[in-house]
Amino acid sequence: MTSKYPARGCGNTGTIDWKNGNTKMDWEFEWPAQMLIFKTTLEPFGKEHFIGSWPFAKQVILKIYKKELPLVFFYEYFLVNKQKMATRHGNVTPLSTLLKVLEPEVIRYLYTKRPRKQRNLTPQNIINLVNEFDSAEKIWFNLKKAKNEKEFEKIKKNYEFAFLKNVPKKFPNRISYPRLIKLLNRFSNNKVKDIVSREKNLEEIDYSLKRIELIKNWIKLFSSQSFKK
Repeated sequence: MTSKYPARGCGNTGTIDWKNGNTKMDWEFEWPAQMLIFKTTLEPFGKEHFIGSWPFAKQVILKIYKKELPLVFFYEYFLVNKQKMATRHGNVTPLSTLLKVLEPEVIRYLYTKRPRKQRNLTPQNIINLVNEFDSAEKIWFNLKKAKNEKEFEKIKKNYEFAFLKNVPKKFPNRISYPRLIKLLNRFSNNKVKDIVSREKNLEEIDYSLKRIELIKNWIKLFSSQSFKK
Protein backbone atom coordinates (compact mmCIF):
# COMPACT_ATOMS: atom_id res chain seq x y z
CA MET A 1 0.00 0.00 0.00
CA THR A 2 1.46 3.34 -1.05
CA SER A 3 0.35 6.94 -0.70
CA LYS A 4 1.19 10.05 -2.69
CA TYR A 5 2.26 13.13 -0.79
CA PRO A 6 3.10 16.77 -1.48
CA ALA A 7 5.95 18.17 0.64
CA ARG A 8 5.13 21.44 2.31
CA GLY A 9 7.55 24.23 1.48
CA CYS A 10 9.42 22.91 -1.56
CA GLY A 11 6.33 21.49 -3.26
CA ASN A 12 8.03 18.19 -4.11
CA THR A 13 5.72 15.19 -4.55
CA GLY A 14 6.37 11.50 -4.17
CA THR A 15 5.04 8.17 -2.95
CA ILE A 16 5.73 6.22 0.20
CA ASP A 17 5.08 2.61 1.19
CA TRP A 18 3.08 2.18 4.40
CA LYS A 19 4.41 -1.34 4.97
CA ASN A 20 8.13 -0.59 5.40
CA GLY A 21 7.82 1.16 8.76
CA ASN A 22 8.77 4.62 7.48
CA THR A 23 5.34 6.14 8.00
CA LYS A 24 3.24 6.92 11.02
CA MET A 25 -0.34 8.10 11.37
CA ASP A 26 -1.13 11.18 13.39
CA TRP A 27 -1.91 10.22 16.99
CA GLU A 28 -5.56 11.24 16.68
CA PHE A 29 -6.01 8.64 13.92
CA GLU A 30 -3.52 6.02 15.13
CA TRP A 31 -5.12 5.60 18.56
CA PRO A 32 -8.64 4.77 17.29
CA ALA A 33 -7.13 2.61 14.52
CA GLN A 34 -5.29 0.54 17.12
CA MET A 35 -8.52 0.02 19.06
CA LEU A 36 -10.14 -1.44 15.96
CA ILE A 37 -7.10 -3.51 14.89
CA PHE A 38 -6.87 -5.14 18.32
CA LYS A 39 -10.67 -5.44 18.64
CA THR A 40 -10.60 -3.45 21.86
CA THR A 41 -13.74 -3.78 23.97
CA LEU A 42 -12.58 -1.69 26.96
CA GLU A 43 -10.15 1.24 26.67
CA PRO A 44 -8.95 2.89 29.89
CA PHE A 45 -6.96 6.12 29.69
CA GLY A 46 -5.75 9.04 31.78
CA LYS A 47 -8.10 11.90 32.53
CA GLU A 48 -6.21 14.32 30.25
CA HIS A 49 -7.21 12.21 27.23
CA PHE A 50 -10.86 12.26 28.27
CA ILE A 51 -11.10 15.97 27.46
CA GLY A 52 -8.25 15.99 24.92
CA SER A 53 -7.72 13.13 22.48
CA TRP A 54 -10.81 11.02 23.17
CA PRO A 55 -13.53 13.37 21.83
CA PHE A 56 -11.69 13.51 18.48
CA ALA A 57 -10.83 9.78 18.45
CA LYS A 58 -14.48 8.97 19.16
CA GLN A 59 -15.60 10.87 16.06
CA VAL A 60 -12.91 9.15 13.96
CA ILE A 61 -14.26 5.73 14.97
CA LEU A 62 -17.88 6.71 14.36
CA LYS A 63 -17.64 8.88 11.24
CA ILE A 64 -14.50 7.71 9.41
CA TYR A 65 -14.11 4.05 10.36
CA LYS A 66 -17.88 3.72 10.96
CA LYS A 67 -17.45 1.25 13.82
CA GLU A 68 -18.91 0.91 17.30
CA LEU A 69 -17.15 2.57 20.22
CA PRO A 70 -15.44 0.47 22.88
CA LEU A 71 -16.38 0.95 26.49
CA VAL A 72 -14.10 3.54 28.07
CA PHE A 73 -13.22 4.83 31.51
CA PHE A 74 -10.65 7.34 32.61
CA TYR A 75 -8.42 7.18 35.64
CA GLU A 76 -6.51 9.67 37.73
CA TYR A 77 -2.77 10.19 37.60
CA PHE A 78 -0.36 7.72 39.10
CA LEU A 79 2.15 9.40 41.36
CA VAL A 80 5.69 8.31 42.17
CA ASN A 81 6.78 9.70 45.51
CA LYS A 82 3.91 12.21 45.22
CA GLN A 83 4.98 13.46 41.76
CA LYS A 84 2.95 12.69 38.62
CA MET A 85 4.34 9.70 36.75
CA ALA A 86 5.45 11.07 33.38
CA THR A 87 8.28 10.54 30.93
CA ARG A 88 9.22 14.20 31.18
CA HIS A 89 9.82 13.74 34.90
CA GLY A 90 11.93 10.64 34.28
CA ASN A 91 9.98 8.71 36.92
CA VAL A 92 7.98 6.23 34.82
CA THR A 93 7.75 2.73 36.25
CA PRO A 94 7.11 0.50 33.21
CA LEU A 95 4.80 -2.49 33.39
CA SER A 96 7.78 -4.80 32.85
CA THR A 97 9.26 -3.52 36.14
CA LEU A 98 5.98 -3.88 38.05
CA LEU A 99 5.71 -7.47 36.83
CA LYS A 100 9.03 -8.20 38.52
CA VAL A 101 7.56 -7.33 41.93
CA LEU A 102 3.81 -7.93 41.59
CA GLU A 103 1.60 -10.71 40.28
CA PRO A 104 -0.43 -9.73 37.17
CA GLU A 105 -3.71 -9.96 39.10
CA VAL A 106 -2.39 -7.54 41.73
CA ILE A 107 -1.46 -5.02 39.03
CA ARG A 108 -4.94 -5.31 37.51
CA TYR A 109 -6.40 -4.81 40.97
CA LEU A 110 -4.35 -1.61 41.25
CA TYR A 111 -5.86 -0.30 38.02
CA THR A 112 -9.48 -1.16 38.82
CA LYS A 113 -9.47 -0.08 42.47
CA ARG A 114 -10.50 3.57 42.93
CA PRO A 115 -9.57 4.66 39.36
CA ARG A 116 -10.84 8.21 39.92
CA LYS A 117 -8.41 8.84 42.79
CA GLN A 118 -4.69 9.50 42.54
CA ARG A 119 -2.48 6.65 43.70
CA ASN A 120 1.03 7.14 44.93
CA LEU A 121 3.53 4.40 44.06
CA THR A 122 6.29 4.07 46.63
CA PRO A 123 8.14 0.96 47.82
CA GLN A 124 5.96 0.82 50.96
CA ASN A 125 2.77 1.50 49.03
CA ILE A 126 3.54 -1.49 46.81
CA ILE A 127 3.53 -3.65 49.95
CA ASN A 128 0.30 -1.98 51.12
CA LEU A 129 -1.31 -2.70 47.75
CA VAL A 130 -0.46 -6.40 48.00
CA ASN A 131 -1.87 -6.45 51.54
CA GLU A 132 -5.12 -4.91 50.25
CA PHE A 133 -5.30 -7.48 47.48
CA ASP A 134 -4.70 -10.32 49.94
CA SER A 135 -7.45 -8.96 52.16
CA ALA A 136 -9.84 -8.74 49.18
CA GLU A 137 -8.99 -12.31 48.26
CA LYS A 138 -9.92 -13.52 51.76
CA ILE A 139 -13.18 -11.56 51.61
CA TRP A 140 -14.04 -13.02 48.21
CA PHE A 141 -13.53 -16.55 49.57
CA ASN A 142 -15.55 -15.73 52.72
CA LEU A 143 -12.53 -16.12 54.98
CA LYS A 144 -12.81 -12.52 56.14
CA LYS A 145 -15.81 -10.23 56.56
CA ALA A 146 -16.23 -6.98 54.69
CA LYS A 147 -17.32 -3.89 56.63
CA ASN A 148 -20.71 -3.96 54.94
CA GLU A 149 -22.57 -5.31 51.91
CA LYS A 150 -21.59 -2.33 49.74
CA GLU A 151 -17.89 -2.92 50.40
CA PHE A 152 -18.32 -6.65 49.74
CA GLU A 153 -19.93 -6.04 46.32
CA LYS A 154 -17.21 -3.55 45.34
CA ILE A 155 -14.39 -5.87 46.41
CA LYS A 156 -16.06 -8.81 44.67
CA LYS A 157 -16.27 -6.87 41.39
CA ASN A 158 -12.67 -5.60 41.56
CA TYR A 159 -11.34 -9.03 42.47
CA GLU A 160 -13.12 -10.63 39.52
CA PHE A 161 -11.76 -7.94 37.19
CA ALA A 162 -8.26 -8.63 38.52
CA PHE A 163 -8.52 -12.20 37.24
CA LEU A 164 -10.39 -11.26 34.07
CA LYS A 165 -13.24 -13.20 35.69
CA ASN A 166 -11.18 -16.44 35.74
CA VAL A 167 -11.16 -16.50 39.53
CA PRO A 168 -9.31 -19.42 41.21
CA LYS A 169 -11.64 -22.20 42.29
CA LYS A 170 -9.87 -22.56 45.62
CA PHE A 171 -8.37 -19.98 47.97
CA PRO A 172 -4.71 -19.56 46.89
CA ASN A 173 -3.48 -19.02 50.48
CA ARG A 174 -0.49 -16.94 49.43
CA ILE A 175 2.22 -16.06 51.91
CA SER A 176 2.13 -12.34 52.72
CA TYR A 177 4.81 -9.90 51.58
CA PRO A 178 5.51 -8.61 55.13
CA ARG A 179 6.14 -12.16 56.36
CA LEU A 180 8.39 -12.92 53.41
CA ILE A 181 10.41 -9.76 54.07
CA LYS A 182 10.98 -10.85 57.65
CA LEU A 183 11.96 -14.38 56.61
CA LEU A 184 14.34 -13.24 53.88
CA ASN A 185 15.96 -10.80 56.26
CA ARG A 186 16.75 -13.68 58.66
CA PHE A 187 17.28 -16.77 56.52
CA SER A 188 18.81 -17.81 53.22
CA ASN A 189 16.68 -18.11 50.12
CA ASN A 190 16.75 -21.92 50.26
CA LYS A 191 15.77 -21.91 53.93
CA VAL A 192 12.80 -19.65 53.22
CA LYS A 193 11.68 -21.96 50.41
CA ASP A 194 11.94 -24.87 52.80
CA ILE A 195 9.81 -23.07 55.41
CA VAL A 196 7.16 -22.21 52.84
CA SER A 197 7.15 -25.76 51.46
CA ARG A 198 6.43 -27.16 54.92
CA GLU A 199 3.59 -24.69 55.55
CA LYS A 200 1.75 -24.96 52.24
CA ASN A 201 0.14 -27.87 50.44
CA LEU A 202 0.93 -28.74 46.82
CA GLU A 203 -1.93 -26.61 45.44
CA GLU A 204 -0.78 -23.52 47.37
CA ILE A 205 2.99 -23.74 47.13
CA ASP A 206 3.37 -22.35 43.60
CA TYR A 207 1.74 -19.07 44.61
CA SER A 208 4.11 -18.66 47.55
CA LEU A 209 7.28 -19.72 45.71
CA LYS A 210 6.44 -17.17 43.04
CA ARG A 211 6.11 -14.52 45.72
CA ILE A 212 9.56 -15.31 47.07
CA GLU A 213 11.05 -14.29 43.71
CA LEU A 214 8.84 -11.21 43.51
CA ILE A 215 9.74 -9.95 46.96
CA LYS A 216 13.44 -10.59 46.29
CA ASN A 217 13.09 -8.33 43.25
CA TRP A 218 11.28 -5.73 45.38
CA ILE A 219 14.16 -5.75 47.85
CA LYS A 220 16.65 -5.38 45.01
CA LEU A 221 14.81 -2.69 43.08
CA PHE A 222 12.94 -0.60 45.63
CA SER A 223 13.89 -1.15 49.25
CA SER A 224 16.37 0.99 51.14
CA GLN A 225 20.05 0.10 51.09
CA SER A 226 19.93 -0.57 54.83
CA PHE A 227 17.41 -3.35 54.27
CA LYS A 228 19.32 -5.16 51.55
CA LYS A 229 21.46 -8.08 52.56
